[in-house]
Amino acid sequence: MLVSNLPFEIIRKIADFLDTSDKSQASLCCKAWQIPLQESMWTHMTIDDDQRLGRICDPGSLENNLYKHYGHHVHTLHIDFPGSIYSKILALQKLLPNLRQLRAEFRAKNDEVFQEVMYSENAVDCSLWRSLTDVSINLKYSYLQRGIEEFYPIIYSLHGLKSLSLDQDCFVNLLALTFDKLELIHSHLPKLEELHINTEPVAISPERLSDISRLTPVTHLRVLDFRIKNSVHRWLYYLAVKYPNLRALKTLYFTSEFSKEHNYSNMNLTNIPFAFIKLQEIHVKIILSALRAYLDVWKQLRLLNRSVKRIHYEIDHDMDGQDGISDLIKSCMGSFSSTLESVTVITHFHCNMDLSLTTSLEYYPCLVEIHIAIIGITIELDILLDRCPVLEKLSVYDSTLLLSNDVCSSSKKHGLCMFVLRQGQIDVGTLNYLSIRCRNLDHMAFLEVAITGDISQKTGNICANMSYTHFKVLWLLNVRFQILNNDKNTNLIALSRHKPNTSVQTNIKKNTDRLDCKRNDAKGPKELLWFYITYKDDELYSKNNVQRLDKVEARQAGKYFRNYQRKKGIDQKDLVFEPEPGSGSDNTKEMWKKSLPNGHGTIECGSIAEYYLDGYLDIDYYRLYTLFNNSP
Repeated sequence: MLVSNLPFEIIRKIADFLDTSDKSQASLCCKAWQIPLQESMWTHMTIDDDQRLGRICDPGSLENNLYKHYGHHVHTLHIDFPGSIYSKILALQKLLPNLRQLRAEFRAKNDEVFQEVMYSENAVDCSLWRSLTDVSINLKYSYLQRGIEEFYPIIYSLHGLKSLSLDQDCFVNLLALTFDKLELIHSHLPKLEELHINTEPVAISPERLSDISRLTPVTHLRVLDFRIKNSVHRWLYYLAVKYPNLRALKTLYFTSEFSKEHNYSNMNLTNIPFAFIKLQEIHVKIILSALRAYLDVWKQLRLLNRSVKRIHYEIDHDMDGQDGISDLIKSCMGSFSSTLESVTVITHFHCNMDLSLTTSLEYYPCLVEIHIAIIGITIELDILLDRCPVLEKLSVYDSTLLLSNDVCSSSKKHGLCMFVLRQGQIDVGTLNYLSIRCRNLDHMAFLEVAITGDISQKTGNICANMSYTHFKVLWLLNVRFQILNNDKNTNLIALSRHKPNTSVQTNIKKNTDRLDCKRNDAKGPKELLWFYITYKDDELYSKNNVQRLDKVEARQAGKYFRNYQRKKGIDQKDLVFEPEPGSGSDNTKEMWKKSLPNGHGTIECGSIAEYYLDGYLDIDYYRLYTLFNNSP
């Protein structure tokens, strides 16, 4: 079949993967491609300033004429509501009659703009956008005096909505929600599948329990997201009755007040037919002093025997609670060990105990993604990989990774392909083990990480041998090589890799030229990329400067370390650690030579397609998140 003969729907789908400029060029290839590609260029629309909105709504402007012809192709609108929106909202609605997804933000520090949009003489006519199936409204700083009632015009008019998100960033909880108001929402939005409301529902009184049993279940809701903090037992009972097919429940908040709730024996979830029969994801926030009471609730969920696949824990402590993390992991994660696919555990305090995460883990045959941010713990990587045999993505924050005393060199190969470590510590032996065992590892990011190891007496090298690893992406941001039992840093870092076939990315200098190439008959040519890092102080989490050595400097560094010999053991008093050179120095480029006696750190890889090495902390976390979460 010729490309020009492809069905319209397939060409339209292909267009979703192209940039706007590529779509424009491809639409000129043939008549068959012109209509689907031009249509795809109008699918998404963003308005974030008064000027663009004015041009679009001005009847005499070119943009207005374009949207009159092509506005019916627009399906998604992202709009940051400026102050003058309310006078033009009706004109905008008429230009976009087939809108399906709306993302709206109100940044005004009062509710005047929102009130004008919803209730003024030129207010939005929700009936014109009945095609909407997905609405998200974020009131960045606004205070709604009437709470959830302010959104009733939307709820009453858009009966086809499948997803509704109402967010309010201010810390005042004005979107007061009761289960009576939830009933009203469902009566007007019969197709709703996802509901996100940034609020804390008011407590359900004991007198209303009898009303819950008489409610009509809503079988189509899949995701429910609001902070259940008051009368958690009663709200769980309500949710189990009302939403039997709920798949994601966010967020249960267990505080010290929760442990004081009484008389919930008549709210046993196991007595409800089909309670949470399709539940797959749970988000929980816990104050550790309420752990015992929370475990009682968890026992009921476990008795339901549901196949929970994703768990997200956020843990804090108060004056009465310091321990219990191990119990939480054993009791709660262990309850669904056979079905769990993703686990996130976050703490907001430093563990004042010698806690090893791996001692609390059971065998998880389906777990593919782990995000751990338990501050101050140790993780024995070999045990973690043994107990999570299909793990693909591992993200660790503020922890120490090492190998157990019983590590087995003949362990089976593992399929881990993505590894992120932030504000942590790892030794070169663990990296060597990781490279040998995890041959699929191709995405790795170290952010504010200390790599420790012994320095060679012959070569002056702290070598992290990852020669079995072929990186598609390697991020090293504010990474330090520290001499074991010395806590001093080397100022020189080298990346050793086989000669790449693709371009290199670095904020220091883009250069694909081979620097210091060594011939290896078995693996082909290798190169060393040398970097000199100046540290402002001995703290790990500080802003450092990175200078990449040029070809001549790289050859000089390589020659120096090939002839490097030490007759004595490394003594702290013999090491010279240069501070960051002042701006008035006449010889700043030569400062790296003074750090040569201190040795260097090396990460030896099979290959690196793209790397990013920097000493700054202003990291593009969105790009990092997108890059690593979209990795195969």
